[in-house]
Amino acid sequence: RKVGHVELELLELLAAHAGVAIGNALAYEETDRQRLHEQVVADSSADGIAVLDFDGRVRKWNRSAVELTGYSTETMAGRHPPFPIPACHGEPIKHKLDDGRWLEILMARIPRTHEWVVDFRDITAQKHMEDDQELFLATTGHELRTPITVIHGLASTLRTRWGHLEAEAQREAVETIVERSRSLVALVERLSLGSDVARGELNVKQVPFD
Repeated sequence: RKVGHVELELLELLAAHAGVAIGNALAYEETDRQRLHEQVVADSSADGIAVLDFDGRVRKWNRSAVELTGYSTETMAGRHPPFPIPACHGEPIKHKLDDGRWLEILMARIPRTHEWVVDFRDITAQKHMEDDQELFLATTGHELRTPITVIHGLASTLRTRWGHLEAEAQREAVETIVERSRSLVALVERLSLGSDVARGELNVKQVPFD
């Protein structure tokens, strides 16, 4: 029999609904594929990566974030990160966790979704190196200041009051300058030796000794 007008309209309506359903399914598949791709990229990063919503609560928490903080993705979902968030966009801050590990935290905003991407990395070794460097500079400065102060003081005294000092006083001042200079040279040699060791350029000879 011939297809009626009502039946044709019904078939067109069903076809339109089917097209919309297929389009939605394809769109969902593409979105899911992109989401999976983003998750794989995030999980492959050595840095901890967290995506926060407008209120600063965790929406995504990658594998490195779990390893760095010890908090699982399930635990952190919907909660604030266990560290402070930088106050300014693009300006990193440093934070020490309860286990003694140091993190450098950087945050960037996603304008389209009003979300925040937080990137954080372990800088414990770097922080220890910075602390050791500060201690080294402070100690070295103190060790250098003592002999230099004595040498400068005695040399200034000899220059301004040489004619007013007895020969014994002159000799004692010069001997003190020589002694302090010798200790200063020894200190510089130790610093040079440490620098050679750090660069792996220290040549050691194995010889018999008493």
